[in-house]
Amino acid sequence: MPRLRKRPVRAIAALSFMLSLPPVQAAGGLSVAYGEGTNKTDASLRRIGLWWDWAWSRSAGGTMVNGYWEFDIGRWESDGVGPNQDEVLEVGFAPVLRFRRTASNGLRPFLDLGVGIQWLSDTEFGGKDISTSIQFSPRLGVGLEFGPQRRFELGYRLLHVSNASIATPNPGLDFHVLRLAYRF
Repeated sequence: MPRLRKRPVRAIAALSFMLSLPPVQAAGGLSVAYGEGTNKTDASLRRIGLWWDWAWSRSAGGTMVNGYWEFDIGRWESDGVGPNQDEVLEVGFAPVLRFRRTASNGLRPFLDLGVGIQWLSDTEFGGKDISTSIQFSPRLGVGLEFGPQRRFELGYRLLHVSNASIATPNPGLDFHVLRLAYRF
């Protein structure tokens, strides 16, 4: 199949997947995040986000799975100098699945898995051509819920941002992200 014909198919598949996910239950909370790029990504990111819990969950074997919609805005800054020093603004949206123990006292660990979509204000960053303003952002996170009614979260995420080869070049950017959140 020619490359141009694959784009509508991928877009329709992504939209179908997002529409099949559960509806929103209630406002979830607010988060702030700071991340540093890996060796191939000499950059940092800062984000603020909101999330909404899904009206869906499942429990089995002492583990609960639920999900949430995450919306964030942020800024990337490159660590380069001269023409390689710049910044990009981002707006993102992602469905995220959360796995956690149903019975635990005090601290409750969790695992987050999600794939989002990001809009970037520029297609060049840190001296690299990233081809498109639309990027995809798979994420894997671990963390702890704590505090009164477990309203606080502290977590780590590995965030990969790339155009999923819908255009070339596709250098991909990786970030190690520390996230602090408060549940409403």
